[in-house]
Amino acid sequence: MTLQDLNFQALTDANMNAAVGVYAETWGRDAYAVRLHFQRHRLYPSWRGLLADTGGEAVGFVYGNRSLAGQWWHDRVSAQLKDAGPLENCWVLSELAVRPAFRNLGLGGVLHDRILDSLDFPRVALSTQLSNPGAQRFYARHGWRVIVPAMRFSLFDEPFVIMAKELGSP
Repeated sequence: MTLQDLNFQALTDANMNAAVGVYAETWGRDAYAVRLHFQRHRLYPSWRGLLADTGGEAVGFVYGNRSLAGQWWHDRVSAQLKDAGPLENCWVLSELAVRPAFRNLGLGGVLHDRILDSLDFPRVALSTQLSNPGAQRFYARHGWRVIVPAMRFSLFDEPFVIMAKELGSP
């Protein structure tokens, strides 16, 4: 398995298609909508991503960006925090996905650790579904702590847990 920089230069880029395929399989989402979502995120400051490949087959990816006021995620999460400190000078891990057939092999941990090791931020944050205890356990094992136990991004969304991690901590 190799890790390569995930650069979405265009909606038709091979890396874009590979990551969209992993995301669509993992979350059952429409590929076109996912492409637009990824393309919008790629334009955020300090965007960084990695793609895991097994010699021609994309099996996982991770990406994120700097969290800033005016961004959809940042504004909704900061509204839930009593103190905006956790989002100051913070990088958001937006997506981490591994194809089901390649889970429980340590790939998620490799993607997680490599992306965080490449950052020059004092802290990171993320959101994961409240109904996904496996993801919550994964992040807790990697030193993340819950900062918002349950919130909805919109009226009809399922609840999410917001987690944060100080970089340099276990």
